[in-house]
Amino acid sequence: MYSFSVLDIILMPVYIIIMFAIARKIVQDHENEPAYEYFLKGLYLKIIGSLALCLIYLFYYQGGDTINYMSDARVLMRLASIDLGSFFDILFNGINKEKYSVFNNELGFPQYFHNKTEEWRVIRYTVPFSIMGLGYYIPTSIILAFLSYLGNFRLYVVFAKEFPHIYKKLALPLLFIPSAAFWGSGILKDTFTFSAIGWFTYGFYMAFIKRENIKGNIIAILLASYIIIGIKPYIFIALLPGSLIWLNFTRLKSIKSPFIRTLALPFFLGILGAGGLFVLNVLGNSLGDKYSSVDNALQTAVVTQQDLKRAEYQGASFDIGNFDPTISGIASKIPAAITAGLFRPFIWEARNPVMLLSGLENLFFMGFTIRMIFSLGFFGFFSRIGNNPLLIFSLIFSLFFAFSVGLTTSNFGSLVRYKIPCEPFYLGMLFTLYYLKKDSTVDEAVIEKLTIEQQDDEYKRLRSKTGFIIK
Repeated sequence: MYSFSVLDIILMPVYIIIMFAIARKIVQDHENEPAYEYFLKGLYLKIIGSLALCLIYLFYYQGGDTINYMSDARVLMRLASIDLGSFFDILFNGINKEKYSVFNNELGFPQYFHNKTEEWRVIRYTVPFSIMGLGYYIPTSIILAFLSYLGNFRLYVVFAKEFPHIYKKLALPLLFIPSAAFWGSGILKDTFTFSAIGWFTYGFYMAFIKRENIKGNIIAILLASYIIIGIKPYIFIALLPGSLIWLNFTRLKSIKSPFIRTLALPFFLGILGAGGLFVLNVLGNSLGDKYSSVDNALQTAVVTQQDLKRAEYQGASFDIGNFDPTISGIASKIPAAITAGLFRPFIWEARNPVMLLSGLENLFFMGFTIRMIFSLGFFGFFSRIGNNPLLIFSLIFSLFFAFSVGLTTSNFGSLVRYKIPCEPFYLGMLFTLYYLKKDSTVDEAVIEKLTIEQQDDEYKRLRSKTGFIIK
């Protein structure tokens, strides 16, 4: 177990100053990009979230995964000081029973070893940050928070590029969600995967939608996919269909003729289905036995949910009901699972301050969703989303991810962490709809005073700016 040191406190301001010095240089290098106006502001919350998570795990929970990851990273660092060959062998090739013999009482023993593949990857990824942090927990967490923030910010850049006239409004849902800053900033699986999702989305957008720096962005996609698949394969499975639909609808929307667009739709859908199956087939082994086939994935969902219902999780648990490992059995849980993934824990289900924070956020998520559906109408809500491929992608990923998490999770402690990847996508989509609707609402009193030609020009301007007109 990692032992907290006074040097953690002494080094903390030093590392914070260094990270913000680097951040200011990044802002200066992107002074012509308006989105970077919020880079430092978002980083403030990220660092605060990281420090809060450190303190809560050190003094409130007095242990947990994040402490264990740090402890095992320090064990590997000590190994490097006496046997560099074994260190690099284990770091890059993993550990087994034979390699475990290199550890002793002086070095310490890794806690995550047997049947802990995903946890062991997190430890390996943490080691470089731990070296930069001199082996201290808080400095290491600060470095990881800063570097992971680069991926989180990339997601905001995608929305800012797609909707430049409302980029200031979109900073809140994409950079300033408290629970995402808290659970996505420490030495946890979620920090690595959350950042990788941002890099994946940005790389996909720039390579395939904008077609800029294609080689560099494809490399970013591959590296992000490697991290996601290695730690939480189901996130990649949730990203894939939305990404392919995003690409296909972008290409479809570029066809100006409605007739040709209608004829092309089945063709694009065929490419979408074939492309998805091809990618999953190629990555079958990489996704692991749990997700290598539909049957395995269904069985994994049932086993995971039942596992999280064990006695040690009781007290903060919830239950959407049992289900069979069949398509029909799981389909019957779609409404309950999506509701849990997006909106639970409800405010009245909070049992501690951390749950209360999530409960307040979920109350806002639910209230804002209801407001937008009533404002636009049920069908209007989805038709407006259909006007922009990025919003389509955000909705598909959010719903698919929320369904996956809500289906397989049965305690709130895990749920509040697992759900953070879909929060900026979902809330970003809602905010975009809200401000596009607001910007495109026509003031009829003003329009009536214009000539017919001026009215046409005004409608065209609003349609070009927002993507749709609401009279």
